[in-house]
Amino acid sequence: MRNRAVSKSVSDGVREKTREEKMRAVLEVIKDFSKKGREEMAFLLSENNFWGKVDVIPTGILSLDLALAVGGIPVGRIIEIEGMAGTGKSSLALTIARAFQNNGGIVLYVDMEHALYRGSLEVFGLDPEATVVSQPVSGEEALDLIRAMVQKEAVDLIILDSLASLTFSQEAEKETADNTSIGLLARKFSGFLRVVYPKMESKDITMIVINQLRQDVSSGPNPHLGPRYTSPGGMAKLFYSSITLRSFKASNSEYLDKLIESEKASGHTVRLYIEKNRFGLLPGMRNIHLDLIYGKGFDVYSDLANLSLELGAVSKSGSWYAVPGFPDKVQGKNELIRVLKENPEVFEKVRRLTIANFLKKLENNEFSMEEELVEEPSELDDPQPEE
Repeated sequence: MRNRAVSKSVSDGVREKTREEKMRAVLEVIKDFSKKGREEMAFLLSENNFWGKVDVIPTGILSLDLALAVGGIPVGRIIEIEGMAGTGKSSLALTIARAFQNNGGIVLYVDMEHALYRGSLEVFGLDPEATVVSQPVSGEEALDLIRAMVQKEAVDLIILDSLASLTFSQEAEKETADNTSIGLLARKFSGFLRVVYPKMESKDITMIVINQLRQDVSSGPNPHLGPRYTSPGGMAKLFYSSITLRSFKASNSEYLDKLIESEKASGHTVRLYIEKNRFGLLPGMRNIHLDLIYGKGFDVYSDLANLSLELGAVSKSGSWYAVPGFPDKVQGKNELIRVLKENPEVFEKVRRLTIANFLKKLENNEFSMEEELVEEPSELDDPQPEE
């Protein structure tokens, strides 16, 4: 197999094992571990057709589901959502929680910020019978609760809101900050992930970690790019998370501005940037713009309208739109959104055609290869220096 091994066998008179002999030895070792009750510790890939395939839960936000490359939130993985205050991080987490409950899941919401209220859960349609809420007073309590839930395989989705708010007793008991508190959160959370993550993955328990963006005062502002931003929690979360989403406030869409002007709704447009995705980053789809309407959640109708136009499911000529399944042409995007909202069968037909066009474009490798860079929080995000 290797020249070095062959020369050694010739000189020393030692015969190198054949592939068949090595394979028999491999199967022997696997069998020994199986007898000890550890069947899944090692296996031949050819004998396990299910390993490596990811189960997903669609969020219901089509642009996000498609951009994640697997059709939704992967089960048994860690998802990090980070951003400035008021950019829609918790709203996105609650939208995902509802999707898990629609698939029969139980949700644990660990509210370290003590900011969650019942109205938020009702707005996003969460089932109170399948929602566990905890408001721990210390980081130890929060992580111990999560560890116990994972060990008992009691829940399907865990939301930690937020990582930056975890305060441990060692830090809380200090009257003034000292050097022993530096890196405490990173060390504690890193040790927690080392122990808990393998169990989460094996038990198909998903965890959403909400995190805050802070101004990075160590590097100082760049005269050309402005201040830089970072998120608390150390480096471990970067390695353990399968998907990292950054949430920003963007300029409101024309549709949302008209709703606000007519006093029919209030809200803001959210820009989600896919910072990391172990399942694949699709060029041209790393930035997602969503209309967040306060008291209702993310607007799936404006999302489908934008995506269907981008992928050619709805054709446009001037200001007129031809909508599949709708007899008349409609004028203006706002009218297109109204048609999708008031006609469920048209909505479903456009959605299916949009997915089909996406898959065809993906198969033909037609996505733009232009590099997409994440922008630092702008004045829309109202960044505040870390105290």
